[in-house]
Amino acid sequence: MRSFLKRPMFRRGGPIKQEGLSTMRNNFFEGGEMPVPMPKPEQNQGISGFDERFSMNEDSIRNAMGSPKDTRMLRYLSRAAGNLGGQRGGTALQRISRAMSGDPMEKLFNETDQFRSRDQGIKNAALQRTLTELDRDELRAYEESQENDPSKDNRTANQRDFEFMENEFTEQEKPIYNEDGSLTDEFKARFMFYKTGKEIVEKTETEYALANPSGSARDLKDQIAFNQAQRIKQFHKGRADEAGLSVATVDEYIPGQPLEPFVLYMAEDGVQYGDSMIEGVAYVFRDGSDVKFLDINFEEIKQETDE
Repeated sequence: MRSFLKRPMFRRGGPIKQEGLSTMRNNFFEGGEMPVPMPKPEQNQGISGFDERFSMNEDSIRNAMGSPKDTRMLRYLSRAAGNLGGQRGGTALQRISRAMSGDPMEKLFNETDQFRSRDQGIKNAALQRTLTELDRDELRAYEESQENDPSKDNRTANQRDFEFMENEFTEQEKPIYNEDGSLTDEFKARFMFYKTGKEIVEKTETEYALANPSGSARDLKDQIAFNQAQRIKQFHKGRADEAGLSVATVDEYIPGQPLEPFVLYMAEDGVQYGDSMIEGVAYVFRDGSDVKFLDINFEEIKQETDE
């Protein structure tokens, strides 16, 4: 009591000192603002906006499903009252207790379980919807950051391959476009060989990596190279078959080597005829005793000396 009566509100006259209740905020007389308490380090702040979004989704689902009135207790008392008339013997309190137990109580428990199950189902649906929205937002933010990243190469694989071949022709001082703006036959041939070969090589390497074959590194390298060469040859043979050209097999064109009949030779680096290169040649094909120079569409390229 002695210390209680010393509190500021019990003093007689004079200004109130900065102690007691007035010390709950700084600069009380000067109108200062109460400092905001910092959150504890162990306090879980959760995902930013998660609670708010979850509550919005939960309210939306509840509104869509409707909110039935909770009449469990009213139905329980009604069943207990109906059961009370069949009770005999004992005191009034005992008869009421027996009437409220048993079947009425069991049904109340079942209805409570159903009510909780419905409520939990709504919360689960709201949680699933919230997580889906957050994942979508994160994905959208990531895609936007990638689009705005100047260090990221947003070109397609075909664009990168085209620019690579374009640089090759520029360094070799070869024409890329005709006067009418279309690509030259030679560029189309080189680009087709480069692109298809690259795709087959990458696919073969991926398949070998997934298969995890055994053997020495040298043997595996030779196996991959052989498999890649066979697939490239099979690809060009399929193109020839689609074009109606009957070929026995496909091989690589090597200048100076004799040509076997009915063999389609891939002229990836072009063909030199006399002192100059033949423009646009993609394949060399020996049909009997005739040697034909073909473009990428298997159209024959006629030479002036053949006339």
